[in-house]
Amino acid sequence: MGEQIVITEIGGTRGFFVIKDNLLKIADFCTPQSLIPGKIYVGHVSNVAANLNAAFVEYEKGKKGFLPLDKKRDHIEGIKNGNTIPVQIKAAPLKTKDAVLSSELSVPGLYCVVTNTPGGIHFSKKITTSQKEVLRPLVTASASPSFSYIIRSNVMALTEKDLPLLSEEIKSLTDRMQEIVLKSTTRTCFSCIYEKSGFLTDSLSKTDFLQIDEIVTDSEEEYHDLQLVLPDRLSKAVRLYSDTKISLALIYEIKARLHQMISKKVWLKSGGYLIVEMTEALTVIDVNSGKNEKKISKAALALETNIEAAEMIPYLLSVNNISGIVIVDFINVRSKDEEEQFVKHLKKRLSEDPCKADVVDITALGLVEITRQKKDVLLSAKLKEASLYEIIAH
Repeated sequence: MGEQIVITEIGGTRGFFVIKDNLLKIADFCTPQSLIPGKIYVGHVSNVAANLNAAFVEYEKGKKGFLPLDKKRDHIEGIKNGNTIPVQIKAAPLKTKDAVLSSELSVPGLYCVVTNTPGGIHFSKKITTSQKEVLRPLVTASASPSFSYIIRSNVMALTEKDLPLLSEEIKSLTDRMQEIVLKSTTRTCFSCIYEKSGFLTDSLSKTDFLQIDEIVTDSEEEYHDLQLVLPDRLSKAVRLYSDTKISLALIYEIKARLHQMISKKVWLKSGGYLIVEMTEALTVIDVNSGKNEKKISKAALALETNIEAAEMIPYLLSVNNISGIVIVDFINVRSKDEEEQFVKHLKKRLSEDPCKADVVDITALGLVEITRQKKDVLLSAKLKEASLYEIIAH
């Protein structure tokens, strides 16, 4: 079974939810904070910190961001105090941390990303050689030599009939980037010269079109928008929910699914459970056999619970946006062969994560060390921003 996408409102906030194997895989919310990454400003360089190989850029009056500098990139070699430069927000400010900025500007779509530096056409590694041969002439015909183009894996969902969607998007994004470049030289300091096209497109771009079986929305406007941008197969899979008596969020148990993901204690189907402890330095997960009452030996029960935990843990890391160091204390097993069985399941699931996630080592005490790349804020932070955390947590 593939993935279901549910787009609905919960607690007064628009949400985008992906469900796979009856588990929540992605949860996004349309909040002011979620719309910040991607914005492009005409910024003022207030300080170049040579020791940090970075600059601090004021992008809004009174708001500064951190801009890492890469001397290999010619377009930022000449950055000096007092310069006016276009910058894009890559990560929104969080608590005491400034926003993270980039001088390489990008405009994303569902099938393509355009950047402001020349570099030709690049394809996702998932796209086959034969598919690249078909797509390259089409992309080249619509591309500008002034920019770079990254063709996303979602083009694999396009049939020959759908290819105009790619051509139209490339032309639209190219026009938008040309407009951004022009505005960056003509607009005054602190001007916002680009904002993302919208919550729906941004959330859809995080999904794998080949895996989607159904999309359900209770918004007529979103229903028509989806019909316009999705390939033929997916546009037919979009369903408009119009029953006003029972909410879409209730039918798909969105609150319960969110609660399951952010809980400290996460139950497994077999009756076992995980205890998840998040700290500033790392995340610790303890695996327990719990209420599993199967009439099998303790050793067999330990292996079965570990395998189930190995399947669940990558989902938890992904939907919660947990990054950095993760330590998992699996139940002790009898042999290295049994250990390899559940670690194999863990590695397979981690390899499916859109963020880079790896099993690094197994310590002498049998603790499994995982690292996961940071690309988004914690789900709990998103819920707090949407004023939903207290509703979901209790």
